[in-house]
Amino acid sequence: MYKIIYPGKPSDFILTAHAAEQYVSRWNPELSIEEAGIEIYNLLQSVKKIDKSPKGDTVFASTERPEIRFVIKDKNVCVTILPPDQGHYSKMLMEQIAIDDERQEYIHSQSLTLNNLIKEVQDEISILVEDLSKLDKKKETLLRKKRSLVLRKEELTVSLNKLKL
Repeated sequence: MYKIIYPGKPSDFILTAHAAEQYVSRWNPELSIEEAGIEIYNLLQSVKKIDKSPKGDTVFASTERPEIRFVIKDKNVCVTILPPDQGHYSKMLMEQIAIDDERQEYIHSQSLTLNNLIKEVQDEISILVEDLSKLDKKKETLLRKKRSLVLRKEELTVSLNKLKL
């Protein structure tokens, strides 16, 4: 079984002491194993699945530090940290992250544009609703005037008919 380094806060991953030792020896020799454990748990909060190892384990990379790759076995156990890559995975992952960032930025800008257009349309609808309300009031006023004029006409017609008699 693995010797585990427990996180100081909830994590989706379990870190082995071997992985922390590998991280110190390969990436951060100035850290203690405990400090490395804290740093690794922080890096594991934002990882992306990038590959399978020759043994079939899943390889993740940190989105903050794509050059750092973690081998994760079943049940989310980080068993080791891979050594620095001579560029292939890191460059590929960094390019993919850059593409993803550009895509997210584009989606965000399109979302802002669409939200602005939606607000403009909503404002126009509000103005039209106000205009319709004003027209309804004007229509009521005109209908009252019409009724009043029709009554007045009838009165005048009656008066005229009386005169003729």
